[in-house]
Amino acid sequence: MAYAFDPSRAAELERVQGIEATWDTCTIGLLESLGPGQGGSFLEVGAGAGSIARWAVGRVGASGEVVATDLDTRFLQNLPPGVTVLRHDIRTDPLPADRYDLVHARLVLSHLPERDAALATAAAACRPGGVVLIEEFDESDTFGGSLHRPRVNSAEAEAILLRAWPAVGVFVASLGYDATYGHRLADSLADCGLTDVTVTRTVAVLRGATPQARAYRNSVAHLGLRMIEHGFLSAERLDPVLTLLDDPGFSMATPVLVSAMGRRPVQADSARRAGRRFMGTAAGPG
Repeated sequence: MAYAFDPSRAAELERVQGIEATWDTCTIGLLESLGPGQGGSFLEVGAGAGSIARWAVGRVGASGEVVATDLDTRFLQNLPPGVTVLRHDIRTDPLPADRYDLVHARLVLSHLPERDAALATAAAACRPGGVVLIEEFDESDTFGGSLHRPRVNSAEAEAILLRAWPAVGVFVASLGYDATYGHRLADSLADCGLTDVTVTRTVAVLRGATPQARAYRNSVAHLGLRMIEHGFLSAERLDPVLTLLDDPGFSMATPVLVSAMGRRPVQADSARRAGRRFMGTAAGPG
């Protein structure tokens, strides 16, 4: 599997920080409701540029533990004292078992063909009684349907996007990306033995020419060049999409971010069950 985004690219930090700017309000709101408190322990798998690890170290205090992992840690070099940065491959490298009060990963597992095994490793690192929070997109409904809202602010813009998006979907799938993994997250957490599984769904609105849209443009431009090179897409279909993302008058709803959380049973022999309650869609940051 060839990961779609190369951390050595000059623009990669901007892309990662744009993801953080788009989703941190949602993620931190959920994490604050889960803990940990002072003296607690927190594991962030795929820490990106470290925004969630920065939040966590303020939460657990000097007596707590925060571990931030990533395949490439170049964007994690300036985190505050109290954060342990670990270069780590969740697919193959072990983690200490029964260690952390709260384990979190966002937009990581969907890129991994070994996602179920990686999730099991992350879940096993959570202590009995602790909580695992995993966040992934469900892109099965990107252009309409269950949310009953327009995905873009004009029919012309939607037509431009739809001329390119099917090819994008085929290309990223060829790299091992599962665009609908979020749809299965609740079942996947239950399969790992977690209980009291809860799911929330959030949509953010990207407005053209904002930092969030520029980060999204960065992703599309990088993927688009590779797609043109391999014959998946033409420049004539890609360039209008990039123009839209540069337009302050353009707005676009993101795919649904599914945030699924479950608790590690205190009893090791607890039945593998999950009580699931599905909460409604919330509007994310604009």
